[in-house]
Formats: sequence, structure tokens, C-alpha cells
Amino acid sequence: MGAGTGSGSDSNFNECGIAYGHAYSIITTFSMTDANSNVYDMIMLRNPWGITYYDGTWHKDDAAWTSSLISQVPFGINPTTSDSDGVFFMSKEDFVRVPDDYDCINSYEVNYYLAPEGYKNNYYDIMEDDGTQKSYFFEMPKSEGTLFFSAETYYQEMVPSECVNGGYTP
Repeated sequence: MGAGTGSGSDSNFNECGIAYGHAYSIITTFSMTDANSNVYDMIMLRNPWGITYYDGTWHKDDAAWTSSLISQVPFGINPTTSDSDGVFFMSKEDFVRVPDDYDCINSYEVNYYLAPEGYKNNYYDIMEDDGTQKSYFFEMPKSEGTLFFSAETYYQEMVPSECVNGGYTP
């Protein structure tokens, strides 16, 4: 899984403090619950350069990081010190926010690669989508085997606003 920032020089940084024109690994998604039963849906990302300057919500020095929330972060990672490894955290809301409102992450990809004998790869790509709702139908093969589907977007600008605003569940 990966995410990327808008085009530009990777020596320039967007309003979140991360480099333009750069790719990031999505490590995992998870939820945390605070003492008031507020639930935070989070994305754990990593800069392959091994450093991060992320300064958006949930950055390493954010006062919202309590010891209880830190203990709920997967893999025993401490979000207040993980920046030296390039690991940083974003809320689901910030990750999928419409770029005009918050230019942090501009694209994300979820992929699975399987290449056994006889593997077939079919795709349908919509260019310059008009934004109307569409339905797609697939005829399933009659033989046994594993079947994978992938729905991907190239840029968040292409995702309908109802999917961006509250329709995404990690």
C-alpha cells in the first residue's frame, strides 16, 4: 500500500511538512480510543528516506498523544520518537481530505500481486470521468481458484465527495 504527495520538487514541502513529489508506504490502519471513549481512526505511514518532517495533526509533538493512546499504536511504535525512522501518523480524516481543503496526501494505492501459472490480469480504466455514478458487472470464471478485485484511484480529486467525506473505513 502506498500514498503520494502532489507533484513538485521533493526538496519543497507541502502544508503538512512532507515532501512534494514523493511516495510513502502505508504500514497499517488502526483505531485508538481515549479516556472519553473518543475513537480515532489512524493511518501509519513511512517515508522510505527514513526521516519525516510531518507537522500536521498527530505529528510527533502533538499534545494529543497521551501514554494511553501511545500504548494502542501497533508494533510497539512510539509515535513521539518514530520520526527518526520515517514513521508518522495521520488521522483517517486528514488522509482522505479533499486536497483543496488540505494538501497533504494526493493519491493512494492498494495493490496485491499474484503471479501463479495461468494468472490473468484484466482492467478497466476510466479517463476523464464525468463524475456520474456507474455500475460494473463481471462474469465470474467457472473454475476454482482465487479471485482478487482491486478498485484504485489515482488522485483524491477523482473520488466523489461522498466517498471522501465520511465514506471511507480503514
